[in-house]
Amino acid sequence: GLGDVYKRQIYINLLHNGVASAAAKDLYAKGYGTRLNTLTLKSAKEPGIDSDGKTIDRAFILQCLYEGEAGDAQLLVRMFNGKLVYDHAAGAWHKYEKHAWVTRHDTPRSVVWSDLAASYLRVAAQQQAAAGEISDDDARKKALDQVKALQDRAAQLRQLRRINNVLTIAQDSNLLGIRGDEWDADPWLLGLPNGCLLYTSDAADE
Repeated sequence: GLGDVYKRQIYINLLHNGVASAAAKDLYAKGYGTRLNTLTLKSAKEPGIDSDGKTIDRAFILQCLYEGEAGDAQLLVRMFNGKLVYDHAAGAWHKYEKHAWVTRHDTPRSVVWSDLAASYLRVAAQQQAAAGEISDDDARKKALDQVKALQDRAAQLRQLRRINNVLTIAQDSNLLGIRGDEWDADPWLLGLPNGCLLYTSDAADE
C-alpha cells in the first residue's frame, strides 16, 4: 500500500543516502525479496495503460502531475476514454461493458483513488530506480523530489475532496461528458444484451 511506499522511501533515505539500488542489494543480502528477471522488471515498470491498451508515456504523466487537478482529469480521460462517460441529461455515469453502455448507480470514485493513483506511483517507482543510478548529488536530489511529488499526488487522490474535483472536471463535454442526446443515434441498430443487431435495407423492405 501507500504506507509501504513511505516506509521504503524512509529506509532508502536514512540508511542508504537515497540510493535505491544500494538499499535493494542490502535487503536482498539479508534474505528479503527475490531477484526479478529482465522480463518481469520491464513489465513492472509500465507507468500506465490508456483506454486502447497502450502504455501511457511517462512524460505525459509527469505533465499531468504539474497541472494540478486538471492534469489528473486529463490522465483519467486518457485511461478511460471510451470506457466511461457522464451523461449530463441523466446526471449519471455510464460504463461500457462488453457490447453496451451500462448505467452506474454510483460515482466511479474507485477509478481515481485506485487506477489513477497507481499510475502516479508506477512512475514514482521508475524515477526512484533512475535516481539510484545518478551520481550527481543535485541531480539525484531533483529526481527524489519528483518521486516525492508523485507519491504525494497519489496520496491526495485518496482524499474525497480531490477525487470529487477530478471527476467533476472530467465531466466536461470536451473530456468524458456528453449531452445525453447522443444515445441510439442510428435508427437501424437495435441494442441487445449480447451485442447490436443491424437492420439492412433489404431486411427493412421485407
